[in-house]
Amino acid sequence: MIEAAGRAKHRLAEWLKPSPTVRSRKSDNLWFKCEQFQSTGSFKIRGALNKIASTRETGDSVGEVITASSGNHGIACAQAGLWIGVDVTVVLPVKADAEKRRKLQNLGAKLLTYGDEAGQSEAWAREAASSKNVNYVSPYNDRSIIEGQATIGLELIEQVPLDRPLNIFVATGGGGLISGIAAVLKARVTNVNIWMVSAVNSCAMHESLNAKKIVDVAHSETFAEGVAGGIDSDTITFELCQALVDDLVLCEEDEIWEAYKDLAHNEGLLVEGAAALAYAGYRKNKAALDPESTTIVVLCGGNIDHRAMVQINRG
Repeated sequence: MIEAAGRAKHRLAEWLKPSPTVRSRKSDNLWFKCEQFQSTGSFKIRGALNKIASTRETGDSVGEVITASSGNHGIACAQAGLWIGVDVTVVLPVKADAEKRRKLQNLGAKLLTYGDEAGQSEAWAREAASSKNVNYVSPYNDRSIIEGQATIGLELIEQVPLDRPLNIFVATGGGGLISGIAAVLKARVTNVNIWMVSAVNSCAMHESLNAKKIVDVAHSETFAEGVAGGIDSDTITFELCQALVDDLVLCEEDEIWEAYKDLAHNEGLLVEGAAALAYAGYRKNKAALDPESTTIVVLCGGNIDHRAMVQINRG
């Protein structure tokens, strides 16, 4: 994974700069990896761009791709498509975030709607891609996607002092982000603990790891909608997470919301619900962490609905 992530980092450098990692205002031992400052407002541009751009190196002719997303992955594919010259169709769940839908439209993506949650949208999009004989770009179940996300791990090694034990908290849906980061850090950092943080209302990977097999779970609406939805029955991220993740954390909706407000009011960081989820996991477990360790919370994105921004001032 290290070598592949290195190639991805070199490939992405044509379009992307490293995102900043900033120290917390409240603790010298706490850092935030700020993927909300990426060009599309989310880490997803790394994997999508790596996947689509790598086709140029293999000589494959790709004129159109289909993907499915609650928003951020679709935005990333749409932006990558503009840069590289590929038409992008995005299948959204019915309750997709309005702000992300608007951004997709502004990027020129063709939008289709199917399913109550992202897993249903993904299954339908895969079938649509197969029937049209075009490429399907998975949000997580693809090695090129994971290798793109793994570039975050390479940046963290350069940006944060790693002379002490390391904890890293990552919000997780399909597992592409945590798989990539964990693979790099486990290979390069001597003492690192990987914390997978999931929302109680949609926690397919969490429950699958507990069951030691991929399982279906019920999905309810969550503020962390970027990580909502089921996972593929054959996803390669399951075995990666089994091998690399050290601790599992489940957070309730009120914990995610309180973390979101804390980041906005006390850290000056405006993020989306999925990013607040990672911080909620840290808040829930910070008392148990070694006080001499370093902790990194990955803030995966900042594409937030304006309605949530208004709520900051109400509580």
